Amino acid sequence: MGPITFPLRAGSAGRTGKEETVKKRMMCVTVALCFLGSAFAAHGVEGVPQGGKPREEPKGARGKPGGILESYWKDRSRGQVKSIDLKGGKLVLTIFTRNVGPSDKTFLINAETKVELLGVGERTLADIDVGRSVVIRYKEDNEKGRNPTALTITIQLSSTRVTVKSVDVEGGRLVVTGRGGAMNFVVTDETKVRIDGEEKTLAYLAPKDVVTLYFKGDRREPGRMPRTDREPGQTTRTALGIKIQMPWTAGAVRRINVRAGKIVVAVRKRGKREPIELTFAVDDATKIFIGADEKALGDLAPKDFVMVYHKRAEKPGDDPIAASIRLEKRPRPR
Repeated sequence: MGPITFPLRAGSAGRTGKEETVKKRMMCVTVALCFLGSAFAAHGVEGVPQGGKPREEPKGARGKPGGILESYWKDRSRGQVKSIDLKGGKLVLTIFTRNVGPSDKTFLINAETKVELLGVGERTLADIDVGRSVVIRYKEDNEKGRNPTALTITIQLSSTRVTVKSVDVEGGRLVVTGRGGAMNFVVTDETKVRIDGEEKTLAYLAPKDVVTLYFKGDRREPGRMPRTDREPGQTTRTALGIKIQMPWTAGAVRRINVRAGKIVVAVRKRGKREPIELTFAVDDATKIFIGADEKALGDLAPKDFVMVYHKRAEKPGDDPIAASIRLEKRPRPR
């Protein structure tokens, strides 16, 4: 049998090797596009498979159907107060919905409706001004045509999480540092200071405390201050509420003295080979958890790995007070 030969197609006699390479690459791209087109046709486009039924969203995810946010906002509405009639017992709220626009919703208010100022404390219905941003937790009425009843109304405030740089109680000035640098706030006797739900005075604040400040301002830019607030000695913002973030310490239990109400925890620090021992005072208000159960100090044992949330002592030189102690890990018995 002689050698097998193929006839040349018309127009290919004078084609160079570079032109042949380009042609082969174009053919590969065409085949790939045809394959992708068939895949989209089989599985649907933009999450809609054949048959026209959209795919179900994953349950339990944040912001998804059945998730945390949906369950939270199931009986809550957020918007701006359009009008409030104390005598008629009605409040009209303008709710802004994405891709829909503003819409009005009417709520019934009465003497049992609780009002609070975010991060500050309780208020009354008379403290709600038109135009203020609020969050209303309500209860639907079974009768058709009746408006829902407002159970709690939370007046919103701008907030920012910062670190205390200095505090001047007599001068009524608070300097903090955040992402935008140093910022100045006015503090007064009406400024509420809290830690773990317990009210404190302004004198309790100390440098390096991590706090959340609540103040009147634009919620669209909660952490940004005017330029005048950044200049030393000048400010235009008043802090209405200050929530101190409770510090925590994690380590292994070294010693426990139930009678004296003391617990010693060994904590490892960076740059040190040996752990340091920290002593915490335990009082009647200290909560001790082993799992989900609340226990006593005597139920803990040495070598237990615990997490201690603590507050500063009222008197200088005293041990910090443990607000809560949680057992994280218990050593295995040998």
